[in-house]
Amino acid sequence: MRNKLEIAIVGIILLIFSACSKDSDKESAQPNFGYQYAPLHLSQEYTYAIDSIAYDDFTGTIDTIRFQRKYITESVSADLSGRNSYRIAVYERASDTLAWRKIRFVSKVKTRRTIEYLENNQTTIPLIFPVKELDTWDANALNASNEFSFRYKEAHISSSINGVFYDSIIVVEQRNEANLIEKYLQEEKYASQIGMVYKKDKVLKTELNGTIRNGYDKTYYLVEYKP
Repeated sequence: MRNKLEIAIVGIILLIFSACSKDSDKESAQPNFGYQYAPLHLSQEYTYAIDSIAYDDFTGTIDTIRFQRKYITESVSADLSGRNSYRIAVYERASDTLAWRKIRFVSKVKTRRTIEYLENNQTTIPLIFPVKELDTWDANALNASNEFSFRYKEAHISSSINGVFYDSIIVVEQRNEANLIEKYLQEEKYASQIGMVYKKDKVLKTELNGTIRNGYDKTYYLVEYKP
């Protein structure tokens, strides 16, 4: 009788262990949609240092300026579809010793499949979910502009940016084209649990010998984040 009882107890323990193992396997098998790269909630603050170089062939000048831009998530309300739309105030200042000046508002909506970004009455899609390396999408799918293809150039990699190490980032390549007279490089990098930490926006017109005629080269670095 005792042997039967012991066997029954062992059997129950094995069943419980098996069930726990299956649950654990299911949890580990859950896909990583990448939502952590685009946290969105009230009171978030992002401050960026922006290095800007402007080339002007008419005046023959090259202007280099450095300024700061801050994004503060101030409020949330329901949009026409009943989704949470976050209103974000954008501020600028010429240096960290000057007061911030509010310049405009933008808004964001986060869905299961996308981030929607509204600026100057035009909605674009900077990110899609799930995040998968080399996946592409039309960033202009929600506006009347021509199709513009973004892609995940790299995903879930570690990287150091401006002296800061991030254990997991994604790289969104928006445009990377070059010919004899034009160069375009536009990309953004997002860190897990933070959001955008880097942005490059370069558009240059050149001579056939490579001399820059006009255009600009802007680089954004995250210098402060308040979740």
